[in-house]
This record gives sequence, C-alpha cells and structure tokens, in this order.
Amino acid sequence: MSIRHDAHVLIVGGGATGGGLAHDLALRRLRVRLVDRGQLTSGTSGRHHGLLHSGARYAVGDREAGVECIRENTILRRIAPGTFECNDGLFVAVCEEDLEYLEPLVEGCTAAGIPVQRLTPEEALRLEPNLNPELKAAVRVPDATVDPMRLILRFFATALDNGADIRSYYGMALLTTLAVRS
Repeated sequence: MSIRHDAHVLIVGGGATGGGLAHDLALRRLRVRLVDRGQLTSGTSGRHHGLLHSGARYAVGDREAGVECIRENTILRRIAPGTFECNDGLFVAVCEEDLEYLEPLVEGCTAAGIPVQRLTPEEALRLEPNLNPELKAAVRVPDATVDPMRLILRFFATALDNGADIRSYYGMALLTTLAVRS
C-alpha cells in the first residue's frame, strides 16, 4: 500500500470533527491526510440528532454557550448552504409561569446575539397549527435541522477537491506508524 508522508496535518477520525477540520485546513492549502479505523462517519457522527441550535435554550442560564451556538449556527449556514432546513424553533408559553420566563429569554437571546421574534398566539398557531390553542405567547428563534451525513460529506468533498488524502479502514498499527513517521 502506498502511503504519502508529505502531509502537514494528520487527522485521525473521519466524523464531523475530522471532516470539518479537513475541509478547513484543505481550504487553507495545507496538505491534509485524514484516516479512520473504519467507515467514515460510522461513529458518533453517524448518530447525530440532526439539530442546529440557535443557542436560545442556553441564553438565560449559560450565555457563553448561547453565544457559541449562534456563532456556529451562523458559520455553518454560510459555509454549507442548502444543507439545513431553516424551520426555526418556538418557545411557547402555555401558563403564567411560562410567561414569567418570556422576558428573561428575550433579554438573554438579545444579549447573546440570537435573533428572536415575539409572536402572538395567532401568529404561532399559523406557523404550527398543532400547538396548544390556549397558548399565551411564543418566541421564534433560528433553529434548524440538518442531515448530518450531507454536511459531513460536503466537508469531505471540499477537502478532496482541495487535495486532501482521505482514507478509511486504517488499522491501529498503521495509524501508529503514520503518526511516528509524520
């Protein structure tokens, strides 16, 4: 088996993180080699839940995580257009206790840079007719869904188009040899 040893970077793992890293580094014109011990995306990335969070769920209790989510959300939408279904998310108030959370949610999202849109019950029901008809208010945030395989495969395609060497089914002994020689 012929193995190149001229890579700037050896990435071990062909999931979302490895694919995203290969994509980014290949675009920066670095020579990239990505190897995986099995099939690409066969680990955790192949079981991804498919949600692209806006960060709104963290905006009140963990603002830093909310800021990080909306930044990643924005970057991913920009670098992989057409990969996401921008179906948004709704925070729905159905009782007085929920209404008490409305202002902190809107303020937290605004402070974290997460776009929010207050909706009347009628507007929310037009968007999602199966909501509880007794809802009191709703807030719309830019959540999305994603086909994680499509996203990762786009990252691999970009990396390959920019010269990356991507290999699957590399055994641990071979990975150790590559790491030592690189």
